[in-house]
Amino acid sequence: MTALQWIVKEAKAIKKKYPKRFSKWTEYVAQASAIYASKHKGKSPVGKKKAAPKKAAKKKVGAAPKKKAAPKKVVKKVAKKAAPKKSVSLHKDTKSHNVNIRVMSGYKKIGNLDEINKGDILVSHWGYDQTNVDFYTVIKKTGLGVTLAPMGEKIVEYNSNYMSGRVLPGEINYTAKTINRKIKKYSGGVYVSINTFATASKWNGQPQYFSNYA
Repeated sequence: MTALQWIVKEAKAIKKKYPKRFSKWTEYVAQASAIYASKHKGKSPVGKKKAAPKKAAKKKVGAAPKKKAAPKKVVKKVAKKAAPKKSVSLHKDTKSHNVNIRVMSGYKKIGNLDEINKGDILVSHWGYDQTNVDFYTVIKKTGLGVTLAPMGEKIVEYNSNYMSGRVLPGEINYTAKTINRKIKKYSGGVYVSINTFATASKWNGQPQYFSNYA
């Protein structure tokens, strides 16, 4: 006998024994259900619906599994190193009249002012249609200034066909007027300006080319 059958049987027995206790049949059933629950630890099947069995989730056929996202690559930022600055140093040349010379790495060295001294011979090349050569000797030096005396020339080689040759310095011309000039520097050495169209630098001791065909 099921629990429900038992309750219906009990409800009929109560109604038969106490026909006027309740006015409705459902009340007899409720009374019988309470009796059943008291005998079975409070469990009564009346008024309770059986729980529907859970449907198993259907697996989707053909659906491709989701791919895991690839881990993002971490890009490391590399700081650029600053280019090294050119070193600049201030050099004090005690032999060149305490003149401060600025020396920068990567640049050509400029001439030394002590390359020209008293007794040195200077040579000047100038001319447009022909090459003229003049020699001077330093008879005095004071600081950056020099006093020059003109010199004669001595021809040691001459080609009449080409009207050119080579010449060496001659004697000092003491009767000629001396000239005062300042020593100047450039990337190739030092020099003095004779005039607006000619400069003179230290003679290298070799015969100098000249021409006179103009």
